[in-house]
Amino acid sequence: MYSEILTPDYHMAHNISHVTSENYLIHSHPFYELYYFLSGDVHLLYNGAEYILHPHTFVIFIPNIFHGLHVLTQNPYERYTAHFTPDILSVDRRHMLMSALPDAEDLRTTPPQVPFMLEDAQSTGLLSLFQSFDQIAHMPEHLRDTLVSTVTEAILARFLLCTADAGRTKPITPFHKGHNELVPILDFIHQNLQQPISLNLLSERFHVSKGKLNSLFHSQMHMTTMEYVTQRRIRYAQQLLINGVPASQAYGLVGFEDYTGFYRAYKKVTGRAPSEDRRPVIPSMEKGLWNVASNLHQIPLMDSPETEDSIWVHHTATQVTDVDIAVLRDP
Repeated sequence: MYSEILTPDYHMAHNISHVTSENYLIHSHPFYELYYFLSGDVHLLYNGAEYILHPHTFVIFIPNIFHGLHVLTQNPYERYTAHFTPDILSVDRRHMLMSALPDAEDLRTTPPQVPFMLEDAQSTGLLSLFQSFDQIAHMPEHLRDTLVSTVTEAILARFLLCTADAGRTKPITPFHKGHNELVPILDFIHQNLQQPISLNLLSERFHVSKGKLNSLFHSQMHMTTMEYVTQRRIRYAQQLLINGVPASQAYGLVGFEDYTGFYRAYKKVTGRAPSEDRRPVIPSMEKGLWNVASNLHQIPLMDSPETEDSIWVHHTATQVTDVDIAVLRDP
């Protein structure tokens, strides 16, 4: 089963699949994602902490924070996902609604319980709002933008009410024992991307051996310590380029000593040259969604759309292990 609504500014989908993954499919993307989990045997990795998902768990993924899902079995995996940019929200309500969303600082300062990851969310009424996307998908095209915007605003407003009344919801808590060890290290890295960061520096600052550091990053982020640092720097640089900063300036702002090293790292992480990502506006999601899913040759999504610009292409998820499981469907 798969239903979706796809436009230049948003992608909403309801999916039931039986696709498993051997490991976490770790990625990040420069747009918000609202995620409602209904069923399946799925673990979530979010910013270094691991969670077991239970039915009726609601999660907000914020831009440019690494996360991944591990589907353990072929039991039906059902979820609603809503990827969007703030542009779809009413100008009058945008600031108020976006202020309710978490940011990178929230991820660092609110562990181990985070109010933007809710268990037992059926009591909030969020599911009925997500279910309305199924109806919108079959409505005339000229109505979709308005209806999607309205429903997205309603979801955000409902989330705002939930956070104002914390007693109504149960925050999801991590189960990985190494979470508390890694959080201050991630915090330091995120706040010092412009400064020289080495394995020796991290080892000395946090009084942990280099081997233990790499072991922590391997177990929780599925990459080495310095691979993670590079990924974060390149993702930060990509946002600078999207906002119009020249590559000749961006490389120094993210801690690279020379442009040649930056160019090679950027090309390795994104598969693109830095100059290809310098864009003044956030473009469409459409073609890239096809591109991401078509990387899994056995899982067709749709004919490639004609749109040239795409959030999913030009600002594609960092495919550390594979692709975002949220866009996968059964053959």
